[in-house]
Amino acid sequence: MSIETLNLRKNVWWMCMMVWVFLFSSCTVEDDLTPSGDEYLSLIFTKTLSRADLSQEGAGSFSEGDCIGLYVACEGNISYRELTLTGGEWYPRLKRSEFGKGRLTLSAHYPVLPESSRISPESSSFSVASVQSGTGKDASDLLFAQTVLEEGNYQSALMFNHVLHRLKIQLQNDVEDVEVFVRSKVDGKVNLLTGETSLCTDEYQWITPQKNTDGSLEAVIYPQEAAPYREGDGLLKIIS
Repeated sequence: MSIETLNLRKNVWWMCMMVWVFLFSSCTVEDDLTPSGDEYLSLIFTKTLSRADLSQEGAGSFSEGDCIGLYVACEGNISYRELTLTGGEWYPRLKRSEFGKGRLTLSAHYPVLPESSRISPESSSFSVASVQSGTGKDASDLLFAQTVLEEGNYQSALMFNHVLHRLKIQLQNDVEDVEVFVRSKVDGKVNLLTGETSLCTDEYQWITPQKNTDGSLEAVIYPQEAAPYREGDGLLKIIS
């Protein structure tokens, strides 16, 4: 083999090596240049103290298809999203970059309220049902959770708590033939960004509570002063 042929083969070998190194280096650089800052938020909605599947002890869990309303506030801007429990996960997934680079305040409520109630999230109209047997009690309940994500943080857990009060009535002796009514104000406002409530009127209504399998009765009512119930028609009306 001539010296010229040997040198040519060496040159070809080195050229191949250089091309391979260039391609390998190019892929590495391209991976490093992948855009950052679009990571998805990892949010855990605590399934205790929830309205859905609520037990007498206050524990429960969300059910497939449940939908949560979520407000995300960042530097004065407020965005609204709805997340649905699908296959054990909440969708759609949310990218942090959708809401801004600073601190995020996440305020969630369940169940999702009608669009007309979300026109002013700081003062959303909400009424409890006057008939809370059947689906009336669940429709009257409202849960709220809030958390803060500092800049650069993507993970947090939100624990839901009841915005309204749950009144439980336990009658003694044989009272199957009696009717029980709860006196309360039913119309109010809920701040979906803080979970605070306020009443809209001084008018009272008589609420038909839900009867549980153990014979007890339950009604969901707005938080309110107890003093007015110490006189007049009081809190309960029992008709035998």
